[in-house]
Amino acid sequence: MRNPLILTALALAAMAVTGCSSSKSDVVSNIDPSRWYMHTGPGNILYSPNGEPLSGGNLGLPDCPKALGGWFDRIDADHDGTIDSNEMVRDARVQFLRMDLDGDGAIYPSELVTFRAPFQVANKRQARETEDTSDNKKPRIKADISDPVMSADTNLDFKVTLDEIVAQARDIFASLDRNKDGKLDRQEVLKSCPPGL
Repeated sequence: MRNPLILTALALAAMAVTGCSSSKSDVVSNIDPSRWYMHTGPGNILYSPNGEPLSGGNLGLPDCPKALGGWFDRIDADHDGTIDSNEMVRDARVQFLRMDLDGDGAIYPSELVTFRAPFQVANKRQARETEDTSDNKKPRIKADISDPVMSADTNLDFKVTLDEIVAQARDIFASLDRNKDGKLDRQEVLKSCPPGL
């Protein structure tokens, strides 16, 4: 039997080589913004575009518009009702520092597991309670969504550096900026919420 990790790495490498033939703007325009902040699992844990948990644990299980709306309000530093690229990158840097638990300048999968544990454990309990006691269950999302942090690992060395997370933040910003005016308004961000969440 073949090692699935090696097969995955080879598939990603093939996709990267194929992607080299197109321009950067072509690649960015094909990104589905919702895949950058949604992570499936019990209760459909939500993450911001920069990988910050927006649900689970003490955060509860807000719906996507409420969770992303709160994130939007928090990173709109100048309170002008829009997010510019600098605000997005500033938030990415803050999230990187929070997730780099050992301060070595890289985020490893094991650090993400530790960082996310308080959100995962409580969220499983909350999701079970929601499923057992309510007819209005939250819909589940397909499980083929990339991890919102590890997807920045473009050189496939199983760690994410600050440069990689900042580059990903810029790409996500460009993909969310649907009208290409150099800023994100609340509606552009909230349009990424899957229906029913």
